[in-house]
Amino acid sequence: SPYDEETGLRGFVQIVDDIIENNEEYGIKGVCFDTLDTMVDVATDEVLRQHKIEKGTVCKSLNDAFGGYGRGVERLVSLIFEQEARLRDAGLAIFYLCHTKNKEKIDLKTGEKYEQITNNLQSNIYTKIADAAQMVMVGLMERDITNGKIVDEQRKIYLRGTSEIDAGSRFPDDALPEKINLSAREFLDAFNEAVKMSMRKVG
Repeated sequence: SPYDEETGLRGFVQIVDDIIENNEEYGIKGVCFDTLDTMVDVATDEVLRQHKIEKGTVCKSLNDAFGGYGRGVERLVSLIFEQEARLRDAGLAIFYLCHTKNKEKIDLKTGEKYEQITNNLQSNIYTKIADAAQMVMVGLMERDITNGKIVDEQRKIYLRGTSEIDAGSRFPDDALPEKINLSAREFLDAFNEAVKMSMRKVG
């Protein structure tokens, strides 16, 4: 959204402008968005604003924008990717925090239904963003429950997907462990090993 003269609040694009133009002074190496859900809300408002300007009508939802048939979602994803590209071109890494939920999915081969922990956004939005990401990780609390009581719990980060967890990366399947403890050191070690393995396979 644009600059608001009444509140003095800058819009998202203006903040990106500031980071890019002044990063020699700031020294920022990466940008983390908290959360992807909020980013989608901001981009949705911008899609509706652009629709009003370009079409001269007010639409009630993203699905109605620009004549429907997914055009609103396409514009939303394009807006997000445009700002991502600007930040990446400026040498910044991008990281999204997301909310998760259990979603019912259907196995394409058998048609059977199952549940998987994944993002809580609409699938047609999340899939486009996740497919463009280098890594999708899922954090959760793993609990050992006996007779209704928690006897142990550990925070884990899934780096590879399972039938229950929607995670993955562009690394070869065997380059990363399925999960690690919630630890910056463990993540960096796993990531560095995956890069080395990938380099060996390419070389």
